[in-house]
Amino acid sequence: MKNENMIAYAKTPPSAWIQVTGNDAPNFLQGQFSNDLEKGFNKFINNWYSYGLWLDHKGKILADSTIVKGINSTEFWIHSSYCKAADICTRLEGFIIADDVVLDNQTNAWSAITLIGQKSRKLLENSNLDGIYAFNGRRGSEESFELIYLRSAEAQIQEIIKNCDSMSLEDLERLRIKAGVVRIPQDAGSTDLPQEVALQKDAVSVTKGCYVGQEVMARLANRGRIRRKLVQVRGTGQLPNIPCAVWDSENKVGELRSAVVSDGGFIGLALMSVSSIEATSAFSLTANANRDLLVS
Repeated sequence: MKNENMIAYAKTPPSAWIQVTGNDAPNFLQGQFSNDLEKGFNKFINNWYSYGLWLDHKGKILADSTIVKGINSTEFWIHSSYCKAADICTRLEGFIIADDVVLDNQTNAWSAITLIGQKSRKLLENSNLDGIYAFNGRRGSEESFELIYLRSAEAQIQEIIKNCDSMSLEDLERLRIKAGVVRIPQDAGSTDLPQEVALQKDAVSVTKGCYVGQEVMARLANRGRIRRKLVQVRGTGQLPNIPCAVWDSENKVGELRSAVVSDGGFIGLALMSVSSIEATSAFSLTANANRDLLVS
């Protein structure tokens, strides 16, 4: 953001907004989510929230979400900016056996905006957020917030953003890539581990009890060494089709997962072998081609 006093907003409809209710909802979610829902909730104004992952038994990433506490101890909301609600519901429904847990996909009934900028927190603290869920987002190096609301609250939202500048989704994506913030499932998915995309600190608990993928997370925390790493890259020429293989001469050493136009070329995030980036910082998007893709 060029102006530190600027607050920008973008319309960012949720890819998933799922209500979870039932007497067993707290224990059920705790046994599925990678973060600790008993000790790991953060607070923003009146909303308690926790960011984490849904993993498979091998510790690979199936989706990410922010879980927000509802109006009572047995209501929660699952938010994801990019992962599909149907995929998250399918993942969770596979583990509901005799549990008193009900999933209600309400994604299409709700809207959302993202606020970003150094003064966005103060703006929200001084705004009417009745009926609006607000929590920290993961959009860039500056603090950002996700506001999830029913369409009947549109007038409240317009009052909040009346002095803010609008931002395109492309601009928002550029901020994300410049900050190296992983986007799931684009940058990391069912073949990738949280540690490979630097999510072990923010999204993974290694101290709470059993959850799906927990054993792998514990082993990696104790003695694991990752072989791949998500890195920022800069390239010349036109924006390539994503995903795109990354080459070191005739050897495929990674994959460009995200990219956006920037300064006459493009910037992106690539999942690369650690050994390759320890040896050189220059690669190509075609085998045996000019090395015009540089690791930042």
